[in-house]
Amino acid sequence: MVPILLLSSTIFLSLTLLRTHLSHSHSLAESSTRIAELENQLDSLRKRQVRQREKDRKERERILPMVVERVLQKVGAMSEEEEEADDEQPLLV
Repeated sequence: MVPILLLSSTIFLSLTLLRTHLSHSHSLAESSTRIAELENQLDSLRKRQVRQREKDRKERERILPMVVERVLQKVGAMSEEEEEADDEQPLLV
């Protein structure tokens, strides 16, 4: 009776250990997959952020001369001839 109890306990504990090992391996594989997905998403968001910053910078560079010109006109720093020449060009705002 004792040998059967010892053998069955050994088999049970071995199967429990194997189940735990396989469960851990499965969880590790799922975690690795999820981490890879999140890293790809992060890279995509970073690239989009860089493109948006570049777009915003170009827009500011395009608008800045027009803003400076209007400010100079308001404070009276530009002469009348410069204002007339600038009035001929359409302003996009």
